[in-house]
Amino acid sequence: MSTIRLRKASTLHTGLSCPGIYRQTTHIDRLPVEIISYIFTIGHYVDSDDRKRGRSPPTAAHRRISPCESYAHNFPWIISHVSKRWRELAFSTAELWSKILVTDYDAPPWPELDDDHSYFYTVRLMVARSQGFPLDIYIEARDPAWDMSEFDISTAGNTPGAYGEDAYEYKHPFQVWYMQVLFDILLPHLSRCRSLAILTDRWQPMYSALRFLCGDGSQHSAPRAPLLEHLVLMRCNDSVCYSPTFDQPDFNDLTFLPFNHSPGEVALPRLQKLILSGVHTDWPLLPAMIPSASRIRTLELSYHCKEVRPNTKVFRNLIKQCPVLENLIVKISMPIHPPGFFDRPNAYDSTLDGSPVPIKTLQNLSIAYDDLGDAIRLLHMFDMPRVRCLRLTQAEFIDEPATDASLLLTSFSRPSFTGDDSQLKTDKPLFPQLLSAKLESVSGTTEAFRAFFETMPKLRHINISGSADNALNALRPSAPHDPVQSCPCPLLDDLRVDFDQKMDLMHEVLAERRDYERRR
Repeated sequence: MSTIRLRKASTLHTGLSCPGIYRQTTHIDRLPVEIISYIFTIGHYVDSDDRKRGRSPPTAAHRRISPCESYAHNFPWIISHVSKRWRELAFSTAELWSKILVTDYDAPPWPELDDDHSYFYTVRLMVARSQGFPLDIYIEARDPAWDMSEFDISTAGNTPGAYGEDAYEYKHPFQVWYMQVLFDILLPHLSRCRSLAILTDRWQPMYSALRFLCGDGSQHSAPRAPLLEHLVLMRCNDSVCYSPTFDQPDFNDLTFLPFNHSPGEVALPRLQKLILSGVHTDWPLLPAMIPSASRIRTLELSYHCKEVRPNTKVFRNLIKQCPVLENLIVKISMPIHPPGFFDRPNAYDSTLDGSPVPIKTLQNLSIAYDDLGDAIRLLHMFDMPRVRCLRLTQAEFIDEPATDASLLLTSFSRPSFTGDDSQLKTDKPLFPQLLSAKLESVSGTTEAFRAFFETMPKLRHINISGSADNALNALRPSAPHDPVQSCPCPLLDDLRVDFDQKMDLMHEVLAERRDYERRR
């Protein structure tokens, strides 16, 4: 028995000394390195099924902030620690390290550290390992707890911070000086940046980032970004847009123009998505930065206070530079309507600023308004006959009572004059091809909602939230004894209401519509 044990121990010792003798080669180790590298690349991606299971919410492609949202950011680090071979393959696969997500977790813990390489160490590694591959950069500089103020003297609600600390000890997790350290790392590599998204909740970190992107004229010039396709700059503090003036006058610069070099130079030739939310720029010069044959398919301007909004001329010129625009989102950033706009008879029927600018390729339109005149004027500023999806939101300040939007609802048609007699006119729907409409907190009379729906004969999907009673009643068909039989939105097959208490009314309206179909 002791001899057998001794032989087993000797065999085990030999196996440990020469692990290659008894180690089995796995199937994946037999694959060529090119295939394994490709498997790593597609394994990095988080598909839509994973998002539905809770990793991240599914988002429409044009509303996605950054390509980085579709990737598991810990994946490259995990596979690089499996084995020596996988580590070598991971390091040689530059695409694995090209999706750079920056958060305060990678920020330096103490500003007085002398070792600069301790600042954003993960970002430094990923920039180096991505080699020359195009970069997608997502800077998340918001307070995860959404408890913040513009300065660190207190929290937004003057409430204690984490772990019972005093309110006046609060410090934002992403300090302003982090942005300077970060751009010292990223600035030399922006020439290969394919997408850049910067999200802040305070203005000063965004102000610091804009200084780097625009060039301060002394230490560095504006960086070049010939590969940039997506530019997203968002100050995520909607409440500041309701002030008539900009809330940070000491840090307000109306000449911000990212990636600008010289007048007339096309700075962003490959730009496809531009989102400026709460971030203003040098509006008159912005259209000149975009090539005449622009590739921009998604444009969002949102949450700008009246002082820093683009004017009508700039807005029209910007849209003219986007001949293939498919998605337009405007939230409280439309040009301000002139005084006396509603004093004119049928003011919303007139084109105050010239002929409507055609946007023949537009598919999705989202408007959030806090002023009826601004919204009406925006609608009639452009010709958008191929819009398929409309989202209309009443976005007034939370303390203000809801405004009756009947005038807006009845302005979804444009007068069309026929013949030589200017008195002969018909109403031409603004969106004759509309298939889907979402109404959020929009108030109005039943008659106004009915006029709204009657301009959309092809509408198939309606989603209503907020004041739903009048909107639902407007979808009722004619009564059996009415001399003229009609039914708004005859092709409607999907009706959704976000309030359970409206379910009885919705079922009643749907029952009447079914009876109407049987009578025909």
